[in-house]
Amino acid sequence: MARLITLIMLFCLVGVVSGMDPGSQVNQPGEEGESEAKAWAELEKDAAEYQRGRFRATPAQSDDAGARRYLDRARELLTTGHEIRARWWAEDAFDEFPYSTLAGESLRMGMEGAAVQGNIGKVRDKLQRLWLFIPDYPGLGEAMERAMSVAEDLQDFSKAINLESEQPRAVITLEGRSLDNDVQNNRLLRFLARHGDRESIAPRAALGLARGLILTGGKDDIYAARHAYEQFLEDYPSNYLTFNAICEYALSYLIAYKGEDYDIGSLQLANAIIDQAEIETRGNKERSDTVQAYRKRIRAWLQDRDLSVARWYRARGTPWLLRWLKKPPELLAWDDGARYYFREVVKRDATSAQARAAERELSNIPQTRPDTLGAATR
Repeated sequence: MARLITLIMLFCLVGVVSGMDPGSQVNQPGEEGESEAKAWAELEKDAAEYQRGRFRATPAQSDDAGARRYLDRARELLTTGHEIRARWWAEDAFDEFPYSTLAGESLRMGMEGAAVQGNIGKVRDKLQRLWLFIPDYPGLGEAMERAMSVAEDLQDFSKAINLESEQPRAVITLEGRSLDNDVQNNRLLRFLARHGDRESIAPRAALGLARGLILTGGKDDIYAARHAYEQFLEDYPSNYLTFNAICEYALSYLIAYKGEDYDIGSLQLANAIIDQAEIETRGNKERSDTVQAYRKRIRAWLQDRDLSVARWYRARGTPWLLRWLKKPPELLAWDDGARYYFREVVKRDATSAQARAAERELSNIPQTRPDTLGAATR
């Protein structure tokens, strides 16, 4: 219960910010585009027609024998590395003998050929047809698991994250990615999130959708990704993937940081979210290491930013008649601002390279009057 209350407080904290995001006007991960919705409606129409024909048909032994010959050939081709031809033979098995008792296996074999080939669009098509046309197929759960694994392998999200990057935009690596593959993959994930079981398939697909939005890198997509992570945490607060979702939620703010010359609000939000992720580590060393990696990255950028601000204050040489234009009213002198931020750097992490530089530069500021500011408190 305490953890749930903490998560609710987290949603309240970020809700104010996300509620003002222009991304609230864009499609969310669970929503398909017009063309996708139209294609789904056509598929449902085809499925209804197939169901009527299947209900009226009487399976014949000759149909089963014919379908089995096609499927045996498809399996042979699949084991010898000819996955495209294997898929074609499986498709022919269904087209030639649509009402045989092996019709479901024909669609499943066609999906397997597409999976080995890496054709994510065909994987989605075969799985959707299997789910709509033959909902009583006994291997449907295994087919969904296979499709989910293909989607996760294609997305390969963990390899796209580089918390050691010095540049915020490089935290997510997009080199070598195919936009078309990502779009097709998101469509498959959307289907799995809606129709997969809620113990495994649906939560993995929902998390994959949020990751897919981050990987596209667009501003509106980042806003939508945050919404997707919030929705995941609301739908699956006790899932084994909750820890991953919280960390990646923080990542969606971390990559929005533009550098030391810009506002640090996104860094502070990321830092607050990582505090929640620490609760979910549950003594797991790998998870604790992940939290520390995020903390290290966030702390380094906060240190860089405060050190930069301190140097900005120290370097002010504006004629005294014009200093009122920029000097904050709570500071009696520009040196006060420099001392304030130098001390904040030291306070945050006295062992860092930035802290050593801050201490050295702080000692060079002459003390000509009583100190008016101490270190900041956070």
